[in-house]
Amino acid sequence: MVTNTFPDWMLYEYMFRHPELLEDSLNQEYKEHMAIVEALGAHDASRTAHETRVHILNLGTELVSYLGIADELLKTKVVKIS
Repeated sequence: MVTNTFPDWMLYEYMFRHPELLEDSLNQEYKEHMAIVEALGAHDASRTAHETRVHILNLGTELVSYLGIADELLKTKVVKIS
């Protein structure tokens, strides 16, 4: 599948192959998603943007740590979402 070549799918595949990492990662992702949903529910655009950015940056950290994607590459992408 083409979608399996995208970094987020590669990360999820890695996590499922390393179940010792999966639970903590999923719990963290759940908390981040809930923070985004709560900010949306409060109609707080600034907080929503902040929580979304935190979530994306944390996923970036996992991409670097677990998949060995170059941190410099991610930093160039983060600048575009800042």
